[in-house]
Parts: sequence; C-alpha cells; structure tokens
Amino acid sequence: LDQKTFYRCGYIFLGPEEMKDFSLESTYSTKNRHVSTYYWDSVDDSGKPMNIEDSKHLIFRIMPERRITKNSHHSNLHFHLWVESIAWFMADADNRSRKTGNFFVPERGIYRKKLNVVKDEAMWHCFRMHIFTNDREIGIIGVRRKFIPPQINTFQDMVFVLKGIKQISDHRTNEPKFMDCVERIVDTLSPTVMDWKWNSKWIT
Repeated sequence: LDQKTFYRCGYIFLGPEEMKDFSLESTYSTKNRHVSTYYWDSVDDSGKPMNIEDSKHLIFRIMPERRITKNSHHSNLHFHLWVESIAWFMADADNRSRKTGNFFVPERGIYRKKLNVVKDEAMWHCFRMHIFTNDREIGIIGVRRKFIPPQINTFQDMVFVLKGIKQISDHRTNEPKFMDCVERIVDTLSPTVMDWKWNSKWIT
C-alpha cells in the first residue's frame, strides 16, 4: 500500500497516500497543534461530496507529558478506562442523531505495537476498541509512551479515532480490514526528536 509521512507535535507516522491533513488547509496551519483531523475524500450514494464529519476521517489527539507518580490515575487500568470513555462518547454521539443506543463491539483489549522505527527507548502500551453503531464503524487505539528519555520520569498519552463513512441507508457496506488502517499508523508512530545518547543503558 502507498504510504506517506505525517508530522504532529513532535511525532511522525505513516498513513495512506489518499489521507489528507485537514489542519494544513486551515488559515492557522501548524504541525505543532496537539490535535488534528485527517480525512479521505468521500461521496454519498448520489455521488455528492460528503463533509468531513460524515466522510471517513481520523482524529489524532496528543496529551501533554506528565510526571510519573504512584497515583492510581496513572495506572494502565486508568489508561484503559480513559480510552474506553472516548470510545463510548464517540459511539454515543454518532447514535444520538437517530436517537438509538445500539452498539456492537467485536474487539476490545490490549494492542501490541509492532514496530520501533527509530529505536525509541521508551515503553509503549496500547489499548484498542472496535465499535459498530447504527451508522458507521469506529476504531479507537489509545497509545501511552512511558519512561520517556532522557530523564525517564514522564509519560504521554495519545489517541487515534478512526471513523468510517456515515451510512444512512439500510443497505450498509462494511470496509474490509477497517482496523488495519489505524493499526499501521500506530505501528509506525515514532518521536521525531531523539536527544539522548544512542548507547543509553536504559532498558524498558
């Protein structure tokens, strides 16, 4: 698959060639914003272009770095609950327009990041959910980067939310391998700045 490089607030990842960065089309374009929306050009059943909210799009949010403490709110369990809360909010907001609350969750659990492109020495932990609502498919992967060098005393949370094309008709079509898209993005996610020694003795 053809891939291209995307930058966001100190991180880099690979995404599909046809994916576009909406923030770069804004008057206040910047790659340092902590949130951005990426979209695919989509058309409805009549061939009319769809707005970004109804088309297939990806939301990427980066939270500020935080110091690691013994606080239970910094545990992996709390991180999982944070990702789930985002997933349910997105699904509920999508169903709200039709005043229904039907969900189907075929996947929910820890996701193992498969690549370390820049030999990052931090620890990565991911949690994902795959949801079907009445109108669309939604995939969420939360990412926690912990023990960030060189001081190894901070962590940073990120979340990717992939929303499929909104389908109003009764004849729905599901996109094959929908989650593969956001999984590949997470697999290639890497910090763009490596300001510690290449032969660091820190082991995760």
